[in-house]
Amino acid sequence: MQKKIALTFSILTHWMKKEGEHIYWSPAPCFDWYQRYGDVVVFDTTYKVNSYEMPFGIFVGIHNHGKTILFGCALLRNETIAAFCWLMQVTFKFT
Repeated sequence: MQKKIALTFSILTHWMKKEGEHIYWSPAPCFDWYQRYGDVVVFDTTYKVNSYEMPFGIFVGIHNHGKTILFGCALLRNETIAAFCWLMQVTFKFT
């Protein structure tokens, strides 16, 4: 029996001085989960607690058994309005 390898979707914005501006990624099953359980989406960020000192954002929801499921994640270079607008456009354009 062959196993299918799930692809991961990711978007990187333009590169400035070899450093990523913003990064968004979402494992392949998350697209299907969003279609099924995307009625309520929660978004939260941490404040520069990773080694890159970049805000980490996560989109989650709850499936029909009450468990938390992942829709997508992002690392943002900064916490500007433009960064969050970009993130919302990318997230809901591809999910």
